[in-house]
Amino acid sequence: MRTFIVGRAQKADIVIIDADHSVSDIHLEITQDAKGYYYLVDCNSINGTFCKRGARWEPVKEGTYVGLDELLLLGKYQTSIRKLLAILKVNPKKTTSHLGLQRDPDTGEIIPQRH
Repeated sequence: MRTFIVGRAQKADIVIIDADHSVSDIHLEITQDAKGYYYLVDCNSINGTFCKRGARWEPVKEGTYVGLDELLLLGKYQTSIRKLLAILKVNPKKTTSHLGLQRDPDTGEIIPQRH
């Protein structure tokens, strides 16, 4: 499993630099599961995350699976998983899930925290 944080903040794994303020600093979490499928979790973004299903934009609920080329709206910013992965900026040491867990970006495994 691999998990990526998407948003405008530099601490995100995928930094959307050309987005307006309708995209939150930490907007969305994308996880690629062991079978290669992608699912999304909105990180309590202010303007929401939506997936185009047929003619409708449906709000992303926790664990919504999407295809690489399905259209997504992050606030007013239209994109897809494929486009987001193309601008991927991975922190070489770790990524952070919205739950505050540290994950290895290559394996998705939780990294034990030292106190």
